[in-house]
Amino acid sequence: MGICSEGQTGPDNNGNGPLPGSKIVSSQLMEPKKLQVCGHHFNSDTRTVLTLLDISGIDYEFTEIDIFLGQHQDVKYLAKNPCGSIPMIIDNDCQLMGSPTIFVNYLTATKQRLQTYMPKEHQAKID
Repeated sequence: MGICSEGQTGPDNNGNGPLPGSKIVSSQLMEPKKLQVCGHHFNSDTRTVLTLLDISGIDYEFTEIDIFLGQHQDVKYLAKNPCGSIPMIIDNDCQLMGSPTIFVNYLTATKQRLQTYMPKEHQAKID
């Protein structure tokens, strides 16, 4: 997914490479993007994801989507997440929406620091 805000450089909206006249700095190519979590602290699923990330020491960026103000139904948020659900995780080119099971399975499968939280005796069933 390559949506760039005004003034940013990167792939065009179709993911076809850099925008005409844009510059990509070599550090952008080498450093992975910081994991992003969009959600609300009142939401228990959001708290589950944030707790896992905090106890493992994984660096992330949190964007509050205030459900009481209806920000989860805002046009800008719905453009990223048509369901309007929270939380949502954006990790490099992967965008996750769904249940806590999906988030926990993804994080424990892809983040080295969280792999010890995956119960080995149930690994086959989970996969």
